[in-house]
Amino acid sequence: MLERGLYQLTQWQVSGLDLSLSLNISARSVQHASFVHDLGERLARHPGLTLNSLSLEILESEALVDLDTVARVIEHCTGLRVCFPSTTSAPAIPP
Repeated sequence: MLERGLYQLTQWQVSGLDLSLSLNISARSVQHASFVHDLGERLARHPGLTLNSLSLEILESEALVDLDTVARVIEHCTGLRVCFPSTTSAPAIPP
């Protein structure tokens, strides 16, 4: 789903549309050891995306077991041109 979303976002931006995309991701995915690396590889295939045009929202926030790890993942993702919107149920770092 992420790759499909990145492709669509790229197409919108190439067409001159200044749109952003928000995708839901599972708490389990965010806590996976290779999440940041895998996300970085996918984003590298779409180098023209504008800063913070992709927003990832963590689902199942009650399933977040290791909040320190999740906070580090979110911090690394901001360096990848991705933002996590601030919500009352999931940790976030402002864009």
